[in-house]
Amino acid sequence: MKNIVLVFFFLLCSFFSFAQNEITDSVSNPQYIKRFMGYKNSYPFIRYAENYLEWENKNALKNIFERLKNTKTRKFKVLHIGDSHIQADIFTGMIRDNLQQIFGYGGRGFIFPYASAKTHSANDYRTFTKGNWESTRNVLKDNPFDMGITGATIFTKDTATGFGFKFYRNNHWDAQNKIRIYTKMSNAAYNLQMKVSGYDSLFTLKFDSTNTLPYVAATLPMIPETLEFSLKKTDSLQQFFECYGLLIEAPENKGILYNSVGINGAGLTSVLKQKLFEQQLAELQPDLVIIDIGGNDYAGGKININEIKLNLEKFIASIKNASPEAAILISCTQDFYRRRRNIGAAKDFSELTREVAFKNNCIHYNYYNIAGGKYAMLKWQKNKLCQRDRIHLTGSGYSLKGELYTQAFLNTYRMFLEEGLPASFLVDSLQTVAADTASNTLSLNTDSLDSGMRKIIYFAEKYERVGTIARKYGVTAADLKKWNKLTGNMVDEGEQLIIYQKINKVKSPNWNAKPHEQNLKKQTSSKEKNQTANTQHYIYVVKSGDSLYTIAQKFKTTVKKLKTLNSLRSDKLKPGQKLKIK
Repeated sequence: MKNIVLVFFFLLCSFFSFAQNEITDSVSNPQYIKRFMGYKNSYPFIRYAENYLEWENKNALKNIFERLKNTKTRKFKVLHIGDSHIQADIFTGMIRDNLQQIFGYGGRGFIFPYASAKTHSANDYRTFTKGNWESTRNVLKDNPFDMGITGATIFTKDTATGFGFKFYRNNHWDAQNKIRIYTKMSNAAYNLQMKVSGYDSLFTLKFDSTNTLPYVAATLPMIPETLEFSLKKTDSLQQFFECYGLLIEAPENKGILYNSVGINGAGLTSVLKQKLFEQQLAELQPDLVIIDIGGNDYAGGKININEIKLNLEKFIASIKNASPEAAILISCTQDFYRRRRNIGAAKDFSELTREVAFKNNCIHYNYYNIAGGKYAMLKWQKNKLCQRDRIHLTGSGYSLKGELYTQAFLNTYRMFLEEGLPASFLVDSLQTVAADTASNTLSLNTDSLDSGMRKIIYFAEKYERVGTIARKYGVTAADLKKWNKLTGNMVDEGEQLIIYQKINKVKSPNWNAKPHEQNLKKQTSSKEKNQTANTQHYIYVVKSGDSLYTIAQKFKTTVKKLKTLNSLRSDKLKPGQKLKIK
């Protein structure tokens, strides 16, 4: 199986060979660029050449690349916000690892005790819990507790509770990481005891109301394999503990601090419920906020443009209010399916996010287009890059997605280093999606086929079955399955099928001859063959680009007569369709 991950890290190693003295020189090195793009042949449906960030106004960038160039002396902070694609932290974890290996380690970023909230952890750590916890997430209808940046909260009144973390990939962490625990600051809050694996002493953290920050910080004495937390009541006033998440960062002001926060099923309406978001964001002060959310707002197939636009602009305003110096990058979803039906609104959403981004002076990343556009998820599936639901990706798929995001960022950064950033930079290629053509068939070169045969590529429509398509082209369902290695009777919208169709050789009629001299040979059913000469018809097979008007002109008849003769209710034709011509 193609392993684009290994190729990418081989390229990163090549990158490091150039980066011994100056990172900026290595990114702009032509040899690096050539090698970095070398893997593009693995998945030719990806639009590598267009993989850049976009902006309409240069002010949208907020000097982020100038700041990125100075990560040896200044920490560059990113906050990547999303849904289930983000909660698992597979592709965002890859972005984090890639950028930190290039620009330096600035910290792990936000983590959350997910087990206490009864949901799964991120990819690089596991959480465990004990005791009775209450919790809320931004996707729930009723939210009894406030939420912050992570979109989730845990709460308890039971001192016999606790939670912990076991880390899988922490070998590049700094030995003196700082940890922040975001909680409700109150004299009624229990103390928290922290145990670091390999270290004998316990750390006691207090959350009284004298603390004006939204967190309490401590320094980890060593790189932990596990972190365990338990509650301790030291005052009769203490009655509860409420936690909004934790953050781990390197002590020095340098490198990349890449935070990713996501909740399964979250949409734009979900993140707007996070009442503590602005307070915590104002303290974090990120250089870049990535809004990578919205698929759940139209996953049913219908998209409410006005509502989504309103919610997206509300969220942008919230970010700008809390962190006015942060650049905002808006991404969009890739093509996906629901119950075998293609969600065409994904393209509408990509155009909507682009419009909103430019209107609100933000950056845009057209991931929908880069990932292949409409029906591309079928190609991802054939390459084992997505799961059976054709919504979520496999490990290899998320790795590819992480690499594409990294590459887009570095491609744009390279432009900044080599040429300087233009006042605007737009990638106008939405219309190039191959499957978005008006016709759903393509006639191919038949030089290699047997005489009298033609090869057709057919793009399936909604709810079509193998038998329906087979009858449409005069072939058997068994042959159609054999040609396309199909096992079932259903096909997916947009699925590409190969059809081998016999070409019926029909002598063209002499339309200048007298009626009794015309010899019209029929190529239809036996029922039509039994018809009298007075009702005999010529059968014309519609070709790509044909219309009722051009066919009527060709055969010296009228559109009205063609529609009446063929019982047509509309002017729409499809290649391969048969028309009777009198």
